[in-house]
Amino acid sequence: MILSKKIFYLILFLLPLNLGKHFIFSGSFVDGLLIDYLVPTLYVQDILIFMLLIVWVYEFFIKSERAVVPTFSQHDLTIFYFFIFSLFLSVLVAPLFNISVLTFARTFLYFLLFLYIYFNISLEKDFNIILSIFVVSFSLVSLLGIFQFIKQSSVFNNYLILGEQPYSLSTRGIRLENVFGFTKVPTYGLFRHPNIFGGLLSVILIWVISRLNASKLYFVPLCLMLSALLFTFSTMSYVSFVLGVFLYLMLTKELSGLRKYLVIILFLLFLFSLSFQSLLPNINISLLRRYQLLQGSYVLLRDHLVYGVGFNSFTIFIESVLGYMGSISFIQPVHNLFMLVLTESGIISLLFLVLIMYTSITRVRGPLLFVSLFQIVFLSFFDHYFWTIHSAHLFLWVILGLCWTIGSNYFYNK
Repeated sequence: MILSKKIFYLILFLLPLNLGKHFIFSGSFVDGLLIDYLVPTLYVQDILIFMLLIVWVYEFFIKSERAVVPTFSQHDLTIFYFFIFSLFLSVLVAPLFNISVLTFARTFLYFLLFLYIYFNISLEKDFNIILSIFVVSFSLVSLLGIFQFIKQSSVFNNYLILGEQPYSLSTRGIRLENVFGFTKVPTYGLFRHPNIFGGLLSVILIWVISRLNASKLYFVPLCLMLSALLFTFSTMSYVSFVLGVFLYLMLTKELSGLRKYLVIILFLLFLFSLSFQSLLPNINISLLRRYQLLQGSYVLLRDHLVYGVGFNSFTIFIESVLGYMGSISFIQPVHNLFMLVLTESGIISLLFLVLIMYTSITRVRGPLLFVSLFQIVFLSFFDHYFWTIHSAHLFLWVILGLCWTIGSNYFYNK
């Protein structure tokens, strides 16, 4: 096995890691508050990806150890090039260029990883290894999450160990749930929010279920991940998991006849995601805040529809917009990935992103990756973490790479 592929597998195993170096600028504060999304961070995964790219160039140009000759002018990559370029243009209009360009650099780095997967990974040869790596990695994080729920606090209580954020029942701003009359803290794993942990688990669990017939050993990670998913108390992750199981069971019987209907359903779900928060805005504070962030996006788009407000700049503008609307102050990105890209990078970037997702979900023929991408798109209608959180964003580009790889046998991912 060549070195670049070993590094690639290590990146996948360490995907949940939350360990990084944060760089705080004066622009990272809004009204005196430090905003996480305006703090550029160099994560361990970023360093490893950079190392992988250097090794890949060395192997290709020096040692000629390559499975596929990279032809970067391939026509099916054109929409990705235009999408990345459109995002870069939105960096140029961002009010805080240094923060915006550093954040864009990570997206560009993950896009280069996508190209590596595109040219070097074969589903027929590599998918079982990739599946096993994710299963082991997320089983360990799930085990950590179970202990977190039992302890009702972080286990290591030290950010320097795996990047686990220290927290307890009394931590300010920590998420709390009422469970049969008792106040409980959901499990965070190594992620910044239980929704992120639950969302990724809902996707990986379908991979585990797909292998239950192959080996009974998969029941161990199944139980661990199901327990951790339950303890996240993430409603949309629950829905994503049930939806994933239902789709996978259907598509293992028949895929071609259902594909077009599922794409239509995704479009209807997108329309629903833009309206359900406004239909039921007063059920709880979470829905109210999501509704107000969505309304704030519409206000920002009045003057920034073409170019957007600038890459990674939503949280810079939303405070003043919410204040103007008389809404609750809540400085976060809008909880819809597609609306976030539209607001920050403009209508052209959104159109390229939609085209990428549509082409990806219609080109992959096996059911497993189809379901995974379907779940990611579904979750992205109701949250932003596949765009704003490094581990989830990396996972998105890995899935896209597996869907597009030219070294794949599309009928293998079953």
